[in-house]
Amino acid sequence: MALGASRQKVVRLVLRHGAVFVGTGIAIGLVGAYVTARAMRGVLFGVEPLDLPRFVAVAAFVVLIAIAASVGPALRAARVDPNVLLRS
Repeated sequence: MALGASRQKVVRLVLRHGAVFVGTGIAIGLVGAYVTARAMRGVLFGVEPLDLPRFVAVAAFVVLIAIAASVGPALRAARVDPNVLLRS
């Protein structure tokens, strides 16, 4: 904001950075869950190890929680007075 960014751009920047971390975590988590489910296929009885709707539902839930967790810091970053930050 000290260099001319609007509050909306600051909020978008913080949310975008959060989304990159979430996307990376979701991708790694889905691959790990797939590999683990395939490895445990012989021990699971009565449960489908590669249940795609369940994987997608859990990933979507994690994305929603991460967005909710990113909104607070994004709004707080947009409210900060740039002069106060530059003086400290």
